[in-house]
Amino acid sequence: MLIAQAESDVRQLAWVDRGGKVEGRLGEPQQGLLAPALSPDGRLVSVSAGDASVRDMWVYDVARNIRTRLTFTQRAMGGSAWHSDGDRIVFEGTGIFSKRADGTGATQTLAQGNAMAVGSGPELSRDGRFLVYTSAGKAGIDLWYVSLDGDKKPVPFLEAPGDQRAPQFSPDGRYLAYVSSESGRAEIYVRPFPSGEGQWQVTFQGEYLPRWSRTGDKLYFVEAATTLMEVDVATRPSLTLGSRRKVLSLGAGWLYGYDVSPDGKRFLVVQPASGGDSRTPAITVVENWYAEFKSRDKK
Repeated sequence: MLIAQAESDVRQLAWVDRGGKVEGRLGEPQQGLLAPALSPDGRLVSVSAGDASVRDMWVYDVARNIRTRLTFTQRAMGGSAWHSDGDRIVFEGTGIFSKRADGTGATQTLAQGNAMAVGSGPELSRDGRFLVYTSAGKAGIDLWYVSLDGDKKPVPFLEAPGDQRAPQFSPDGRYLAYVSSESGRAEIYVRPFPSGEGQWQVTFQGEYLPRWSRTGDKLYFVEAATTLMEVDVATRPSLTLGSRRKVLSLGAGWLYGYDVSPDGKRFLVVQPASGGDSRTPAITVVENWYAEFKSRDKK
């Protein structure tokens, strides 16, 4: 008797070069995998994985191709960010937490954030001084920050209509890129940090998921949910933006997040585990199979 048919959204990390060629896959397939974040040296990757009821942080070792579960039922709904020494990660769940990347030690609470902006934060400055995260506001989701070497008092960075999410520090810490829907659709903007005074609009066609290159000379983003774009950036003496150009197209996998290798030559993306449909084949469970075969023998 057939009693269950189930499907799960199983995905896997993959390395893709700038030409779109898949160079290899990382780790085992996982349900609901999203928001990969490479450590500063590129040796480790933090990801969120699970389903709507239970979602935790995992850490992948790139060279050894193994994974370690970092949290247990922490409701790790958002993305993650690495401390500059690569020893700890910060992630978003029912609050903003910090934990050693090897899983040892206690989980520290850094701020009372909000998990509505799934896969979109928090973010650490490279010098480790500032933490930016999302939190529910009066008119949507706003951006807040705390000084980790100061009083850790939450300070609003941007309170605006619509949702503000996916904060990304420039490597020199002078600017913050983020996604805002204040215009009615998601676009990428850049503001000086921490003043927030002045604003540069980077995109105009509904793009999202900004990522800086490690050298800070490029800003990547996703267009139409399928295409990775880039724009040249200079942050000194003031912010200047170059023309946008296509890097590669890779289907809807960009929706689950990506990161850029330290040398900028390849990208870590999330793909369906089979390389095609992200759903696993149906699982069929049969009961009373012995009785069924016995009845057939009597015919």
